[in-house]
Amino acid sequence: LSLSSAEGNMMNERGRDNDDIEQSSSLLTEKPKETHDIPFCGCLSVRYYQPYFDVDTEDVISRLKSSLLYCRSENTFLATINDRPDAYGPFWIATTLVFILAVASHLNGWLSSWMKGNAWQYDFQSVLTASSLVYGFAAFAPLVIWFVFKQYDATLKFVSVVCLYGYSLTIFIPTVLLCLYPSEAVCWLSLLVAAVVSSVFLVRSLGPMVMQQQQPKQQAAVLLAAVGCGQLAFVLCLKFYFFYEK
Repeated sequence: LSLSSAEGNMMNERGRDNDDIEQSSSLLTEKPKETHDIPFCGCLSVRYYQPYFDVDTEDVISRLKSSLLYCRSENTFLATINDRPDAYGPFWIATTLVFILAVASHLNGWLSSWMKGNAWQYDFQSVLTASSLVYGFAAFAPLVIWFVFKQYDATLKFVSVVCLYGYSLTIFIPTVLLCLYPSEAVCWLSLLVAAVVSSVFLVRSLGPMVMQQQQPKQQAAVLLAAVGCGQLAFVLCLKFYFFYEK
């Protein structure tokens, strides 16, 4: 009896040792839990903006093509990006436009002064003006459009409208380069074409939201016309602030 009880105690001790070893190994191999909760006032956190910059080069190039060659696609731009709007492309499009706008306006003024034999002066405020105009338009216009069209589509996200307006500025980059040539006709024609192209791009994406609702067509036409007027106002600011021949 004493031998059997001793063997039983030894087996129990071995079982406890194995349990302790398994628990310690599980603690060592267990990965720390990641917290995905965004803190209060998450807009001040980097993690809040991380998903909107999670795009690769192919995505950005595809969206750039969609903003210029939208007539070849059956789907609208908002339907193309689905639930993956990005802020990476719009940010660099706006930044590129600011740089090209400042350089092109100076070269246009210098060529115009050189051809007329007048003295030319550098404008140090042009970069600040271009930044205020482009970044302000890329942020304020989507905010107004989102607030209005949110009444017709409750699922519309503000970042989706920012993405839409950001890529609508793509056409203005080659347009501003054409304005290098010191000609009023070329400048006006280029900017007006860019306004029409970008307006049609925006109306084509935002139009289905209004048309699907049961409301008078006149109200829908007014809303879509307001989108085009916003683009026209942006073009007029570009013309009279940067390419106005005094």
